[in-house]
Amino acid sequence: MKKNFVKKLALGLALVMAVTSVPVSSEAAAKPAFKTASVEVKEGETVKAVIKKTKGWKVKKVASKNEEVAKVVKFAQKAKKTNVKVEGVKAGETKVVATLKKGDSKVKAKLAVTVVAKEEALAIASVEVKGVKKLVVNFNKAVDTKAAVIAVSKGTTTPVVDNTVWAEDAKSVTINMATKLSKGTYTVNVTGLTDAALTGVVEVEDEKV
Repeated sequence: MKKNFVKKLALGLALVMAVTSVPVSSEAAAKPAFKTASVEVKEGETVKAVIKKTKGWKVKKVASKNEEVAKVVKFAQKAKKTNVKVEGVKAGETKVVATLKKGDSKVKAKLAVTVVAKEEALAIASVEVKGVKKLVVNFNKAVDTKAAVIAVSKGTTTPVVDNTVWAEDAKSVTINMATKLSKGTYTVNVTGLTDAALTGVVEVEDEKV
């Protein structure tokens, strides 16, 4: 009798294990989703995102929640995945939502998108005449003042620079000339900050000097 009890107990345990080890249905396991939960892209650039496990599903729509921040350029459904190209419009955060259907089932895959501002290239914004011996060069952002090398020319001549004085915010520099400015076109070249020299020009009129 003891043997029969042991056999029944073993059979019961086997049935319990068989029930608890039943695999998840392939339909539940194959739920479409973006491969990554979030992406980052710069303004004016694009990034590719992938919706995995789309086999058997129909991608009905892929759209951004806020197209002023980011927009979906295109999407292409392949055999087992769907590629989505997202373009950054302006700095901010939004979500891209993909709607997929299979029979009566409907799924929404979501992707968080962060758009970061594109770094502005360093440039000379303007060159101004400030007095009979002064030129002021304005940059579009702060520069490394120790690395900057400034040269001034007027046609084929090279006027002598007495000294330069940088603003505290490092966004502008005052060039004090050794002699008075005269009518004509002055060119300021700044090297040491970028691969190519930064150039700015200003016209000097007689009435200004």
